[in-house]
Amino acid sequence: MTGRTEVIAGIIAGIIAGFFGIVGVWYQHYLENPEPEKTTVTETAKPTETGKNTPQLEKLLKRAEKGNAVAQFKLGVLYTKGEEVERDLTQAADWYRKAAEQGHKNAQFKLGRFYEKAKGVEADLTQAEHWYQKAAEQGHKKAQKSLELLSKQ
Repeated sequence: MTGRTEVIAGIIAGIIAGFFGIVGVWYQHYLENPEPEKTTVTETAKPTETGKNTPQLEKLLKRAEKGNAVAQFKLGVLYTKGEEVERDLTQAADWYRKAAEQGHKNAQFKLGRFYEKAKGVEADLTQAEHWYQKAAEQGHKKAQKSLELLSKQ
């Protein structure tokens, strides 16, 4: 029995040593090469000087053109802020509309705000109310407040 116990103990010790060896190698690699912080496109976006699209923007454009509402909304934000693309409120409104028509509540709110404030579109309080209502029905608090304020005008 002692022979078996020693063999089993040796196997277990080998497994544990191997495990700690792997962990040690990984930890050393991690110390030398830490992972970069994860950020979103809008956090890393810089106004373009060259007029060339970044790889991140290219991916976003492809997803948006395929009908991805989140990508369409993000493009609206980029065009609104002038990040990675030249600021263009008409383009922003177009991207917000595409996302809003698919039910993206933040895009619906932004589009309503654009119609209310005449940003990238002509002022149209009926359209503003329409898009605020759509967003409010999905629980968007700012849209609900905007509807209240519109009704008092």
